[in-house]
Amino acid sequence: MTDDTPPTNGSDSARTDRRLRRRDFMGTVAVATGTALGAGVTGAQQQVPQWDETATYTSGSRVTYDGWIWEAQWWTRGDEPGASQWGPWEQVESVDTGDGDDTGDSDDTAQQTPHLDGPHALPGRVQAQHYDDGGQGVAYSDSTSTNQGGAARTGERVDLEAVDDATGGAYNVGWTTAGEWLEYTVSVAEAGTYDLHFRTASVGGGTLTVQSDGTAVTDTVTIADTGGWQSWTTTTVEDVSLSAGEQVLRVSVGDGGWNLNWFEVATPDDSGGGDDGGDDPLDGLDGRSWTQTWSDEFDTGSLDTSIWMDHIGNGHDYGGAGWWNNELQYYSTDNRWVENDRLVIEAREETVSDEHGSYDYTSSKLLTKGNLTKQYGRIDIRAKLPQGQGMWPALWLLTDQATWPEGGEIDIMELIGDDPDLVWGTAHGPGWLGQNGIHGNYTLDSGVFADDFHVFSLVWDPDQLKWFVDGEQFHSVTKSEVQDVDGTWPFDQNEYYLIMNVAVGGEWPGAPDETTSFPQRMAVDYVRFYDEA
Repeated sequence: MTDDTPPTNGSDSARTDRRLRRRDFMGTVAVATGTALGAGVTGAQQQVPQWDETATYTSGSRVTYDGWIWEAQWWTRGDEPGASQWGPWEQVESVDTGDGDDTGDSDDTAQQTPHLDGPHALPGRVQAQHYDDGGQGVAYSDSTSTNQGGAARTGERVDLEAVDDATGGAYNVGWTTAGEWLEYTVSVAEAGTYDLHFRTASVGGGTLTVQSDGTAVTDTVTIADTGGWQSWTTTTVEDVSLSAGEQVLRVSVGDGGWNLNWFEVATPDDSGGGDDGGDDPLDGLDGRSWTQTWSDEFDTGSLDTSIWMDHIGNGHDYGGAGWWNNELQYYSTDNRWVENDRLVIEAREETVSDEHGSYDYTSSKLLTKGNLTKQYGRIDIRAKLPQGQGMWPALWLLTDQATWPEGGEIDIMELIGDDPDLVWGTAHGPGWLGQNGIHGNYTLDSGVFADDFHVFSLVWDPDQLKWFVDGEQFHSVTKSEVQDVDGTWPFDQNEYYLIMNVAVGGEWPGAPDETTSFPQRMAVDYVRFYDEA
């Protein structure tokens, strides 16, 4: 910030200061102590036509001067003298004066752009700290001058704090007060009515509103008092109408104050999980009766870490850099969470580093290794998949009772992002692994696997594996087939643990390119194990 004494109005130094530091320029409204109100007002404030020396200017009040809109910061007052009672004015928005001078014209204004490499793709989740670039008065309005971006966005004036539980992302926007706002450039896939979810924490509660390109799309939304600034809840607003294409969403603070971890735009059928696990939607699959033996419905509000463990990093600490496939992602716990009775794994384009190097993408990988295994029976996983060049979601099984490939591998589902309507099922074993694995594929009649949830099933017998999508079989492998080609059948010897991950890049899909949009998500509604009745 600059000194609170403004340069002389109209001087070359004043115009130079506005051009080089217009986002930081702060003119004082203070008067000299003991001087009659107005007599000592200096610089810009003395000549602002709308300046009313008898009025009270609260945080967010605006006046126009010299082709700029100036905004009062914190509790600027005009009815009492005393420097300690005054706040500064900040230059926040240009007005085209039409005078041929570029001072205050649009090309002299900081440009607003998405913080990441492109608009946030909706439906989808937007982390609160990923508001647009452009600075104060352009991408956001924050009235607390002591706020700072911290580790998330150094040098920003928005208060960004670490989230204690880190299940919804690493940071939240905090220290909000009435009249402040944040803007996010988004791209909505298609016009429609959506549900809007906010993950918030508050002491005392508050309100917010949302606009799209300046038009209100919500009424006033009440934010609950959660009893703590890191005690989180999710508030849902239904029937939010959004147009298709690129637009700017503004989240504005109403009454009170709150912390915001993220907001999410979801289609109505994404607002909660499927059935509660009591019914079997595929009862009779493969002509058999089944008894459910275990499930995770992701309906407790957080990930069950007694079942699921994380792999972290790019594979170096597990003996295979790039996860043995030249994959590009760094796995992190920040990229997975549970919301609306669903597990979400999110792949992002962001740079992170560790002692082994730097990585341009992050994602998550979850395993039941050491906690839960399965041999024979049926496995169902209901999921919605990501898409785009370089994306590689997978649901698969390995054993820790034998080394790979002797122990075998069963890929229940793999999708290569540039073929978003096609999934693969594959079995690997010693002598028939990698590209030589025995695989089959399934193609949707219409749409892609990112459009809706589908059930991916494996039916496993001692001498046969069968793959299904939504109850339709598309692939099988038998023990006799493998033995006929001098292969070893490992799937009647060991128990296996489940893995769910979203890889980015690698030998099979290749790297993302300019057509790939981020973030990309795999959402899992449930995982269920069955035995034959």
